[in-house]
Amino acid sequence: MAKPKSKTRPDLLEAAFTHIADVGWAGWSPKSLAAMTGYELAEVYDSFPVPAALVCKLAERLDKAMLAILQGELDGLSHRERLFELFMRRFDAMAPFKPGLRRLTREAGMEPELLLAGWCNLDRMAGWMLELAEIPYSGLQARLARRALMLAYARLFSVWLDDDSPDLATTMAELDKRLDQLERAADLGDRLFAGFGRRPRAA
Repeated sequence: MAKPKSKTRPDLLEAAFTHIADVGWAGWSPKSLAAMTGYELAEVYDSFPVPAALVCKLAERLDKAMLAILQGELDGLSHRERLFELFMRRFDAMAPFKPGLRRLTREAGMEPELLLAGWCNLDRMAGWMLELAEIPYSGLQARLARRALMLAYARLFSVWLDDDSPDLATTMAELDKRLDQLERAADLGDRLFAGFGRRPRAA
């Protein structure tokens, strides 16, 4: 005799951030999440064995959304245009988590465990952005470029949290400004590294 089909359960990651939006960081509870979603507590543990795993799982999902862009969509675009597309694709994928991220950032943004997880996630994201944007940096130049992207993203994230416009106009304006800064820094860095015998990046 066939077993009855189980009821469709909600996306556990989205439910976790909805839970945080409702009860706050102090009220976050794996047991409550299991009860409200129909998942077994062991399944919740598999996804979130420690609180910082919430941040790591979200970052992995955003990375995959960014990496899912078709290479043909980036063909013919400048480095700046490619970065613009990648940043906005990431923020679009983050939209379902915004209420929970707002409360998490406000109530637990300075917790060491979350800060360390966030730093590692941003470093990985920046490396993939350089890869997808085909910015030909390596060594120290690549490390500095990753740090610059991480700082730009951190500022953009704070603007995005307060941007409730349907077209994210404020976020896109901030992104344009940050990309201007990155271009000026890249031009300066190319001149400096060229002075040390390093080849400047391709135009």
